[in-house]
Amino acid sequence: MTYSLSRCFLVSTVVSFVAFPLHTLSAPSFPSFQPCPLLGHIFPPPTHLSSSATIIQALQALQSNFTDGVRTGILASNPITPNTTSFSVALFSSTEDSGDPSNPSSSQPYFFDYHYTSPAHSKSTEGLGTSDVDANTTYRLGSLTQVFTVWAFLINAGEGHWHESVTKYVPELAQAVQERDPSLDLVAHVDWNAVTLGDLAGHLAGIRRDYSNSNTLSFGPQFGLTSLPNNDKLACGTIHQPCSREEFFAGISNAVPVSSSGTTPIFSSAAFTILSYALEALTSKPFPSLLTSSLLKPLDLTSTSLDPSSSSHTLSSTIHDLSLAGRSILSSSLLPPATTSRWLKPISSTSNIANSVGRPWTTIFSNRLYGSSGPIIDIYTHVGSIGPYSSYWGLAPDLGIGFVVLAVDEGEGGKGTGPDLNAHADVIGNVMVPALVGAALQQAEGVYAGVYSGGDARVKIEVPTQAGQLGGLALTEFRFSGERDGLEEIAEVYGIEILERLSVRLYPTGLEAGLGSGRKKVAFRAVVEDKGASADAGTPTCISWQGVGTRTRGGMELDRVEFVVEEREGGEGVAVGVGLPGWGVEGLRREA
Repeated sequence: MTYSLSRCFLVSTVVSFVAFPLHTLSAPSFPSFQPCPLLGHIFPPPTHLSSSATIIQALQALQSNFTDGVRTGILASNPITPNTTSFSVALFSSTEDSGDPSNPSSSQPYFFDYHYTSPAHSKSTEGLGTSDVDANTTYRLGSLTQVFTVWAFLINAGEGHWHESVTKYVPELAQAVQERDPSLDLVAHVDWNAVTLGDLAGHLAGIRRDYSNSNTLSFGPQFGLTSLPNNDKLACGTIHQPCSREEFFAGISNAVPVSSSGTTPIFSSAAFTILSYALEALTSKPFPSLLTSSLLKPLDLTSTSLDPSSSSHTLSSTIHDLSLAGRSILSSSLLPPATTSRWLKPISSTSNIANSVGRPWTTIFSNRLYGSSGPIIDIYTHVGSIGPYSSYWGLAPDLGIGFVVLAVDEGEGGKGTGPDLNAHADVIGNVMVPALVGAALQQAEGVYAGVYSGGDARVKIEVPTQAGQLGGLALTEFRFSGERDGLEEIAEVYGIEILERLSVRLYPTGLEAGLGSGRKKVAFRAVVEDKGASADAGTPTCISWQGVGTRTRGGMELDRVEFVVEEREGGEGVAVGVGLPGWGVEGLRREA
């Protein structure tokens, strides 16, 4: 068993997560009120994690959780199999490396890693070798490879083809449609003309999981079933015997549909094999070459490669390389930022209110900090399993961090099934989401909270932290034009009759502009709410997104707020000024 933290994280042992100490606003007059933030950042993501005491404590707690888990066989209240399962974990940030700053060669793309080597590891007949697992141990990813397939598609073909039919680019499927007997019903045959490339990427094609023999059950007459005739047995599709293109389409083009396309998410590995063939048609280049030239080489993923023995373009990789890849997605280094933002969005719901589906993400909506009263934080995940290997990758764009868990179960001589990694992901979320939100609040306090003044105008910004009140910066004082009470003006403009019921929260929009001399303009939008507004069926009505920009003055929205942030070496920077252009208030300076 090994673990490591950045050099900067070496502090005394902490056995439990301690809540962050921030000043708290006075108790709200309307305790049932919960702010309704805009979707996305409720405050700027935390940076400089290595100097945050909250993060240091959380990482120590995470380390203790994993150590106790492999000792007891229980992790996040779920059983795990430490006697046979070896695993590696890493947490990465879009902005932070680990290692010794004076020694660039020691830099790693993650700020925390943990490794556990099971007792069965060295005895495995089909394992990872005899040495202990570490950051450079290679694991097979299985269907986690689907993220790379979509990523390569976006880089090489863009988003404009998502709504085109797959038959435009895959001649075998077009031919299958042409040759089909018109009298055949769509219950028994996929309507390939209706399946789009976007459907394939988003698990909405309605087709079978795979054309594969790897999961075929061997039972027969002993269960009252007749044996399959030879011509009904699949000739390929095992882990070690991949299907050729001809064999794959001979099987999948005649497969029975699971549902109509675009109807409901149905997980399908075959969909991404088809998508890779469509990309080849679009670019006139083989998929392995595209993957290497557009992803593996630019990101220097030297330990990541396609497994030639796989029937569905399965990658093998390490936590080191997947941390590099995750950082690239979070920082949008290979795609336009707008494309990445659209990619990291759900496109379909599931029957579980906490999950949605993207291309090919599973989105987990987390509000772990204050239970059901906390804001929603989207975590985009994908998992994979092939043979004894399992993988779990997660990205939290609103927090600027991600994680990866890779594992192999070496029971049964390494010929068993991959372990369930939900417990590993749960403990990361349970420990790190509150800590990261806490660190972000602390940084927002230092960067933005304070009094800003100039001429006859004055603004006060605070950071609410009490349970049920989390979300954005709070505008708690606003005076302008000869001591006019700006909060009263806002209440009147928005039709809020009682001033004490007024709530004004400021949320970052992600829009920034350089001003030179180490300064930048950072745009926020104000969300104005009535704390005493009625609720629908006991649930607060949350439609703030519909109200942005509805009040204007001279063509300028009244909810615009723009800070001037001055960068500080080794820190997060600090806001030195603020303006509310719609109210004619500009150039306020932060008081010392």
